Amino acid sequence: MIRKTEETIELAKLVGERIREARQMRGMSQMKLAEKTNISLPHLGSIERGKGLITIATLKGIAEALDVTTDSLIRPNITARRMDYEGEFGELVKDCTPEEIEVLSKIIKEVKQYKKNKDEK
Repeated sequence: MIRKTEETIELAKLVGERIREARQMRGMSQMKLAEKTNISLPHLGSIERGKGLITIATLKGIAEALDVTTDSLIRPNITARRMDYEGEFGELVKDCTPEEIEVLSKIIKEVKQYKKNKDEK
């Protein structure tokens, strides 16, 4: 039996958020992901909210269904994941006007500052 410590609860929330982000980036509904992974919809919702603990087998199935690595869901700060994000950002801005890129840059800077301020509290 897995004990729910503060650390496991926090990790479950972070993994759940990353699963939701990856799913939404692919335009996939919770229902579709649940079907592809043979997980009940309530359980998937619980995982995405960080309320349900996830087995390694379930994590692997979700990662495969989303076409991401399990590392990207557990440890997003590793070099390979950073390169994935950089590639995704490049794809997102490749057809943007210079003005749109400037706006996106300002938004990213504001989000970084907000997160820094939040982390310092």
